Amino acid sequence: MVLGGILLFVIYFLAQGLSSHSDVTQGSTNSGTTPVAQTQPTTAPATPTPAKTAIATPTASTNLPGKDYIVTAQMASAVDEKTGKISQPETTFKVNEQVFVAWQADPHGKAGAVCLQWTFNGQHDKDTDVQVAMKASYPYSYSYFYPGIAGPASVELYWASTTDCTDQVLAQKLDFTVSE
Repeated sequence: MVLGGILLFVIYFLAQGLSSHSDVTQGSTNSGTTPVAQTQPTTAPATPTPAKTAIATPTASTNLPGKDYIVTAQMASAVDEKTGKISQPETTFKVNEQVFVAWQADPHGKAGAVCLQWTFNGQHDKDTDVQVAMKASYPYSYSYFYPGIAGPASVELYWASTTDCTDQVLAQKLDFTVSE
């Protein structure tokens, strides 16, 4: 038991030393702990709830090879972190404002992973990529980040069999804007 505690302590400090991109801060909630590079699937659907000026964002794309694995995806400025439900859909964000992407996966009864790739001003930044393990029993999840630069942006959601993402297929692409 002591060895397990020491191992967790070492992993915690190793995770703190992971490199981060200077223009973007990202993470997710993980049961109330410090943000990490991966999200944990939630058990509640990421269904938008009405807001003062809700702006719909693209949902299931019909022409992407992985569209059957991630059936919905949406950008938001707020998510209920306990349920995973979007509380404020949005497509325009401000620099250093928290930006969420939430999705519902349909892994066809198998575990897999969602691999997120963020693009800012036409440039894919590998430092912002996130891999999220998904269980068939928990198909809803989300991730977030704080963009450090203004301009057009997008996030691509890929489905893969594991978090190494070597067999990923594009399932969703969402465009959004970051302003000063």
